[in-house]
Amino acid sequence: MARNSLIPPTSPAAILREDVIPALGRTLDDLACAIGISREQFENILNEEKEITPEIAKKLAKVFGGGGVWLKMQKEREDWFSKNSP
Repeated sequence: MARNSLIPPTSPAAILREDVIPALGRTLDDLACAIGISREQFENILNEEKEITPEIAKKLAKVFGGGGVWLKMQKEREDWFSKNSP
């Protein structure tokens, strides 16, 4: 199915925040520790104040799985905004 190019791709942070983390039932402190980042850094990612870098994507994949999907989603979103910004 073709993607609607008028709507930006879903952010990986939204997937984590709304689907993955609630399903796990773990605290943000616990997950941040498992990922190997501070809770503040994790919250910044989840609130889309900080982008997912290649290094962070690798750490996320170790805890949540998904391999390169987190970075791919981030790049697709960045590309969309780059093409669709005034």
